[in-house]
Amino acid sequence: MEKLIEELQSIPSQVKELKLQIMGLNNIKHQTSERLNEIEMKHKDTINRETTKDGKKLYSNDDARRTALALFLKEDTEYTKLSSDNKKIDSEIHTNLIEINFLEDIQKNNRYILGYLSSTQ
Repeated sequence: MEKLIEELQSIPSQVKELKLQIMGLNNIKHQTSERLNEIEMKHKDTINRETTKDGKKLYSNDDARRTALALFLKEDTEYTKLSSDNKKIDSEIHTNLIEINFLEDIQKNNRYILGYLSSTQ
C-alpha cells in the first residue's frame, strides 16, 4: 500500500516535467516554423520576380508557381533540415502526451485500488 501511495505522490511531478518539456518543444517548433515561413516567402518572392528574356513572368500561372516553389524548397537544405526537425519535435510532443496519459491512467488505477483497500479494512 505504501508503494501505491509513493507512486501516487510522484506522478504529479512527472506530469509537470513532461508538460514543461512539451512547452519547450512548442517554443522551438514555433521558432522553427517562423524560419520556415521566412524561407518560403524568400522563394515565393524570387518566383514572382523571375521573368523571361522578353519580360514576361517566368511562372505565369498558379500551378507553375506552386511547382517551382516545391522544387525550390526541396533543394533548400536549411528548409529541408528545419522541416525534418519540426517532424521530430511533433513526434516527441506526441510521445510525451502519450506518457502523460499513461501516468494519469496509473494515477486513476492507484486511487481506485487505494480506495478499495481502505474500504475493506
